[in-house]
Amino acid sequence: MRDAVFRGKRLETNEWVYGGLHKHQIFRACPIENFDSNEQLLIVNDGFISNTTENPVYVIPIKYSTAGQYTGLPDKNSKKIFEGDIIEYYGFYGYVLFEDGMFIMSGIANTQFGKYKQPLCYHDSAECEVIGNIHDNPELLEV
Repeated sequence: MRDAVFRGKRLETNEWVYGGLHKHQIFRACPIENFDSNEQLLIVNDGFISNTTENPVYVIPIKYSTAGQYTGLPDKNSKKIFEGDIIEYYGFYGYVLFEDGMFIMSGIANTQFGKYKQPLCYHDSAECEVIGNIHDNPELLEV
């Protein structure tokens, strides 16, 4: 079983941080859909909670709206693909979201085929390129 890796933007500095995702004061992993949009989420940089001196805990508060999970897939440049990333795939543009129990590539522009949604799989990821994300590059959603 692989560890779930998340990213989110720090509350204080707005920089990206990576690690395990935890709900404030509960310190246990929860599916992201169980969080209320007003709750503070925390990234733990070693991916788990431990209060021993051998495994110190580094808890970083993040903005809820920026939390996204790693899909487990790289793009054609070996860059990790996360929820919220905007990708280019054979001239089509889309963003990655988690829907119906899977990662989906959702089209952001009307094309001759209309808007599209399709599961993001390894074959697709090897042909796509991460060109930004919905948090840092919202203008890319207006393609």
